[in-house]
Amino acid sequence: TDTIRLLTKLKRGSGGWGWIEQSTEPSLWITYNVLGMMGRLRQLGWLPENGQLRAMIAEAVAYIDDYNAREFARYPKADYSEYVLTRDYFTDIRQSTAAKRVTSATVQRLISEWKNQSAPVKAISAIILNNHGYNATARQAIESLREYAKTSPSQGMWWPSLDDYTVWSMGKIGATSIILDAFHAVDPGCADIDRIRQWLILQKEAKDWGTSVTTSDAIASILTSGSRWTVPAHEAVITLGDHRIEPSRTDALTGYFRNDISSLQPSGSTLSIVKAPAGPAWGAVYCQYTGVMKDVKA
Repeated sequence: TDTIRLLTKLKRGSGGWGWIEQSTEPSLWITYNVLGMMGRLRQLGWLPENGQLRAMIAEAVAYIDDYNAREFARYPKADYSEYVLTRDYFTDIRQSTAAKRVTSATVQRLISEWKNQSAPVKAISAIILNNHGYNATARQAIESLREYAKTSPSQGMWWPSLDDYTVWSMGKIGATSIILDAFHAVDPGCADIDRIRQWLILQKEAKDWGTSVTTSDAIASILTSGSRWTVPAHEAVITLGDHRIEPSRTDALTGYFRNDISSLQPSGSTLSIVKAPAGPAWGAVYCQYTGVMKDVKA
């Protein structure tokens, strides 16, 4: 495909991917991003069965193994969480002994330090610890995240502390996506998962999700967790008093429609909306009228 051809052009001799074709050196950040997306595609079952792509992924994993092993030899107390989180997508690819030491040291550091971290780092810690068999500690991290969350029936579940969050090029959406991944990994099936998904989707109602990387992560997190929301929606039954309102035109993909009900004399009537099956939906009813400008209050 075109994407695999592009990745081939950006591949560098040391195994990583470069920013652009003109760059001669690989970019660790770009390589992490590509491997992260490939890992998410694998989770979703959408990673193409392509030998060339498989070989590129193996070389890129070897590149981050080698890079982090060298960095760890120089700076053993640095944070290697991003490496371990990315590396855990590809447990089927052999890890060098030196790289294993990076993973082991990171896991041990997270066991002792997760309590003092921000919400997204607690989530990353929970995922890594759960991946490496420290399930009880991972559950403690999830319980701690619950303590700092806010919930409401209309908005779902969110973390106010993330309002100005920017780490690893993530904003509030990317950080919440990682928290969603942590809840799904450590406590699959809990009700909070759908609450977090609800909050993420409602953010899309009024604004975009940010960068393409953040958007991809949010979509992958929603699709890999919680109850199934991708079933085709049945038509909503909308009645005004005894009159059923039939949408004039409905978008095939989203179910969106907009109807003018002014001819039905709606004032004083009861509007009823019944939607099935369960799943996210939103809408609004508004009144539009013409008034004298001087009578309009601030």
